[in-house]
Amino acid sequence: MAPFLTKPPAKTEITLQVFALPLADFVAASGELDLASVTGIRLVFDRAQQGVVVVDRIGIADRAK
Repeated sequence: MAPFLTKPPAKTEITLQVFALPLADFVAASGELDLASVTGIRLVFDRAQQGVVVVDRIGIADRAK
């Protein structure tokens, strides 16, 4: 396991969060997104010069409304 997870620096705080992003929102926003053609998802964290983001358990679920 990475050292920053087992012995985090004194000025850090581990905050566990769950995010659910409805894919229908992306379809509505773009108007051209075909979910059947999606082959990957890329997460870009480019708003800070330095830091650590730990991402775990990414999944896609079909949730009927």
